[in-house]
Amino acid sequence: MELKKLDMDDIKRRILYGLIILSLLPLITMFYINLKQDKWETDRNFYGKESSEDQLKITQNTYQKYECSSKKITKKKELGNMRYYYRDKNHINFEANEEEYNKYIKDSDIFYVYKPKCQISYHSDNGKLTADFTGKKISFEPGTFNSAELRSITKLVHQKSRSKIFSTYSISDVNKRYLNSNNIAIIIGRSLIWKFFDSSIYNHPYNSKGAITNFRISSKSGNGTVHGKSLIKSEKYDRLYHDFVFYQMPKAKFTSVKDRWLLFSAELGAGYLHGYYIIYFIFFAILWLPICLDQFLTVDSATKNTVICFEQMFVIVAWIGPFNRIGIILSIITILCLLFFPYKRNPFYDLQKDGIDMMKKDFGSFLDK
Repeated sequence: MELKKLDMDDIKRRILYGLIILSLLPLITMFYINLKQDKWETDRNFYGKESSEDQLKITQNTYQKYECSSKKITKKKELGNMRYYYRDKNHINFEANEEEYNKYIKDSDIFYVYKPKCQISYHSDNGKLTADFTGKKISFEPGTFNSAELRSITKLVHQKSRSKIFSTYSISDVNKRYLNSNNIAIIIGRSLIWKFFDSSIYNHPYNSKGAITNFRISSKSGNGTVHGKSLIKSEKYDRLYHDFVFYQMPKAKFTSVKDRWLLFSAELGAGYLHGYYIIYFIFFAILWLPICLDQFLTVDSATKNTVICFEQMFVIVAWIGPFNRIGIILSIITILCLLFFPYKRNPFYDLQKDGIDMMKKDFGSFLDK
């Protein structure tokens, strides 16, 4: 009966080790995919430095109209002259003299003021820029920017855009496209996912400087926003990297066994949207738990389990990191230990037991004398 019990324990142990080996194979593939990112992933960013000042075109030069209420006018007498001040929640702040007040505001509940507004654009096969700029100057009659002001604004847009890198979609776009769901798995994983997306865009070589979709500009003459968008199409294997959601979806499908294996392994990465990171992490931890319990709760735990326990712990750290080269090395070492490391009881336990037996024997001989 004891022999059968040992055989059954051995079978269970072999099955557990086999499952651990199988679970490590996708992780090794994931680490390898991450290491190949520089070669496999295409640069889909649009660089602002591509455009020159001469290529920026003024596509609109008009004005913005604002409705104001005469009830918000405050009157003050200064040096014998009446001054009229206006403030509202839309940050429309200006002052008018008595002549302007009598002409545009007096005897009216509603009146209008105007700010000059322009739009500057650039378009190429790689991407496009659109700058919307509104002047600070407020007038009671419609007015636009003059040619000197337009040249100054165009120069400002070019200078500020040169150092910028643009993706196709922003984080808010991704949220609308992918995260507006009642799926409980998405809701649980949302905080974990955005942990990896919040700090400048996302941990990959092309976006290491921080790819964006818009930024604000300002000068003495006004304020504006520059919108940029990459138009570069994604290639097939760009789908393997978690930043794919910020660019156009590749048209090529993963149909072969090799491609599906690569995609499944890539989706195990932390931060891969709608991936299997959380589920697979739990599965991997469940496989790890029996070995850890054997190590810490059993007095004569096997040395093999001790080694595997710590190896798996380091693999998990590399997985979360991610530390790709270390992850591959540790995973391979773990597999080799599972396959070839002999299953023996803790040697320190054996030495301790032999020492105690020897002391008992010597002490017994001493008493006999």
